[in-house]
Amino acid sequence: MIVADIMTQETRSCSLAATLNDAARLMWEHDLGAVPVVDAAGRVAGVITDRDIAMATYLQGQLLPAISIASAMSRQVYACKPSDTLGAAREMMMAHKLHRLPVVDDDGGLIGIVTLNDLSLAALHATKKRKKGAVTPTQIGEAVAAIFAGDAIAPG
Repeated sequence: MIVADIMTQETRSCSLAATLNDAARLMWEHDLGAVPVVDAAGRVAGVITDRDIAMATYLQGQLLPAISIASAMSRQVYACKPSDTLGAAREMMMAHKLHRLPVVDDDGGLIGIVTLNDLSLAALHATKKRKKGAVTPTQIGEAVAAIFAGDAIAPG
């Protein structure tokens, strides 16, 4: 299986010009823990999480509308392509302790998102259907342990 098989295509995002208030509202309205941040061309420029918002508000001592997304977002973007295997997405999540990955086209444009939950559901479904090339529930458990634990488990 590949990322295109399980990714969410209708992905919410914020622009670089948005404020933390805009991101928080989007997260609240759509029950999201993170939102990709895109530039004017639609390329992923960063990711903002609910934790980023909380920490920026605390550290900068300002209200959400006064803080730009650009000042609080993570600029280190880890993303995958729709043609990547689920195993490759899982390994990237494990290596960088991520719950979700933006899915981008060849130009870095946002076309979707794949989450740890998507991988978990795919593993469960594949196990029931005995699909080849899918991640296994054991591999998902390893990914969860690596993401939430202090020490990463070697991908495998």
